[in-house]
Amino acid sequence: MRAFVAVKVPDGPSLSRPLKCLSAAGGLRVYGTGDLHITLSFVGEIGQERLREVSDAVERAVRGIGPFDITVGRMGSFPGKSGPRIVWAGAWSGGKLEMLAERVSAELDESGIGHDRKKFVPHITLARARDERGAPSASSVIERYKETDLLIFPCKRVTVFGSELAPSGAVHTPVSEICL
Repeated sequence: MRAFVAVKVPDGPSLSRPLKCLSAAGGLRVYGTGDLHITLSFVGEIGQERLREVSDAVERAVRGIGPFDITVGRMGSFPGKSGPRIVWAGAWSGGKLEMLAERVSAELDESGIGHDRKKFVPHITLARARDERGAPSASSVIERYKETDLLIFPCKRVTVFGSELAPSGAVHTPVSEICL
């Protein structure tokens, strides 16, 4: 099973409109509001028996960190050859997300749990292009929302997810939730 550590983004009407616009643009697999999250650390393939170790590491990482607010918005993309391949919204928290991701990474390291060590850039993936050429039709939606804050929400917990690949995309299942 694949695993990752993330902050779930709450459902809400403020994200529904841009997601509908992306869906209408075509050429994208758009995520539902219930699937949105900010990945703090991607663990990758791990045995079911080690998921408890991941949760324990996250529990140690969040000690002393209380709830904080996250602002989501200012849509952008990672370009493809002829159009956006991944559409995202940024996430800001006055450095709290970055600190949280760093602490999770350190605790996973301390526990001997392998994970992706890419530089953490707080964002939410909203949509992916259906092929490697990208989705040029999404550019106007991204332009419309590139300066817009879409949502502010309180971060009160971190979730360890299991993830299984399916033909329709990855299916994420919460394994544990750790309160801040």
